Amino acid sequence: MLIQRMMQTKGSNMDMSDVERRLLDLERRLAAIEGGGHVISLDKTSDVSSGISARSLVHAEVRNKRFEPENPNAGIFSSYVYFDCGFTLHRSAKPTRAVKGAFEFCDIFEEPQFVVTFTMNDGLEPGKTSSSDGIGLEYNQFMPDHQWFMGTELRDMTCRFRVDKVIYRDGTSDDFV
Repeated sequence: MLIQRMMQTKGSNMDMSDVERRLLDLERRLAAIEGGGHVISLDKTSDVSSGISARSLVHAEVRNKRFEPENPNAGIFSSYVYFDCGFTLHRSAKPTRAVKGAFEFCDIFEEPQFVVTFTMNDGLEPGKTSSSDGIGLEYNQFMPDHQWFMGTELRDMTCRFRVDKVIYRDGTSDDFV
């Protein structure tokens, strides 16, 4: 409803990326007001060279979440939770050399429950999917967020990949935080 109203108000020269950027800016301002923090300017949320928002720059598809229990007899003294992921760089983006960000695992109401930071040193090509298998963390059974992540099926959660920084193959970079 808000998006339709904004597009009608601005006329036909406003495309969906303009609307997405404005909506993202409004969400960030509201979050800053509610959290008492500072407002992040719009230019920090989009790739200046292509106009792609940080939210849509890299799409991540998480699959195959699994648990590996400790096994002292085999020399494994901690338990781990692993998952595999496919990353797809937006078709209009420049090829990357490295991407730094975080997986935000949310409940079915889109509320963040668990965050895993991740740096991908393998480059991404626009429009092509690259797999990274065995991304994981040491499981701590006493931490509520670890318990939630371990006990929740992938079908009962959503995952967003938040891009914090990108280094492009041409040597330029964008910082989104």
